[in-house]
Amino acid sequence: MESKNDCPCSNTPGVVTLEVRGSGGLGKGEWSYGLPLQHIEDNIWSFELNEAFEPFQHKIVGRKINGELVWESGENRTMKAGQSEVIQPRL
Repeated sequence: MESKNDCPCSNTPGVVTLEVRGSGGLGKGEWSYGLPLQHIEDNIWSFELNEAFEPFQHKIVGRKINGELVWESGENRTMKAGQSEVIQPRL
């Protein structure tokens, strides 16, 4: 059962927001840093980097209301500059 605070993108109860975490050109280049995803509608999420960057590996991470992180399962994703991708979170 979903609570009113649950994210529409996750099968994991309690997840309220999504962020992307990864290496290389992503934000601070550390897996410990999360770049929040912007909810567009339904299960459509977005993030934007405004500078050129080297390809980087990343995962989608859910954040629960209590701050607990829920890491996406499976292999790391890879993104490169100029790439657009529809992501289905594996939470």
